[in-house]
Amino acid sequence: MILLTFYLMVELRSRPFKFLNHIAKHVQFQDIVKHAWQDNQRGNGMGRVWQKLKRVKQALKTLNTTEFQGVEARIKLYRQQLQDVQSSMRQPGQPTSLIETEREAKLNREKWLNVEESIMRQKSRVQWLKLGDGNTAYFHVSLKNRLAQNRITSLTSANGNIMTSSSDIEEEILGFYKKILETCANQLPAVNHQAMRDGPRLDRGKQAHLIVPVSRDEILQALQGINDNKAPGSDGFNAIFFKTVWATVGEEITDAIQEFFLSGKLLKAINCTTDTNP
Repeated sequence: MILLTFYLMVELRSRPFKFLNHIAKHVQFQDIVKHAWQDNQRGNGMGRVWQKLKRVKQALKTLNTTEFQGVEARIKLYRQQLQDVQSSMRQPGQPTSLIETEREAKLNREKWLNVEESIMRQKSRVQWLKLGDGNTAYFHVSLKNRLAQNRITSLTSANGNIMTSSSDIEEEILGFYKKILETCANQLPAVNHQAMRDGPRLDRGKQAHLIVPVSRDEILQALQGINDNKAPGSDGFNAIFFKTVWATVGEEITDAIQEFFLSGKLLKAINCTTDTNP
């Protein structure tokens, strides 16, 4: 006897913005970011930076839609063009201009193959393979496997009920964590001050070094130390974006970071886990 369980397709929702690395290689990328960033915005440092990043986000979404829409279709188009040109070149008496047409078709096909591979590598989170080796198929399989692992198709409640609909699963998860967060502890653990005094302690010099204001060079070094393959933040921008356009955005972002260390206050829109304004 074989038991087969069929799950309904999970409802697809609009995903938040995510910066795709291949956009940074577009010839107009720097100019688009600079134009969107130069718009005057009101508010304090962090609020102004957040508003400017939203403008940049909209501009890059437009660029991606107009210039990189339908990658698979473009690959098929240029691949077919290359096959047609090469078929024509086998016939005698063809003009020499076909050589240049073939070269352009090869370049266009290679360009869009690289774009596709870059997108699939970024989405699959496979870090140990490099671009340019035709790993698109492997990246695609890894992406499908990753999506399957991150998808909750069924959930068993504490009562033993099995839920398969997305609404029931969502309600059960929210209810579970609400019970945890609403639970009051009878006792709160306290720090053992004697153990702290007997353990290793910093001298006055090291203590003073910890409260030195964060410098602009330290902020830049911290950015350079972030791996390019790290997941993007709540705004959808990753380290590659900021490294690429730091000459444009670095001054104000550095001011906003220093403002945080001085005031201790973080903008609510930045202190979140999911971008609610894609």
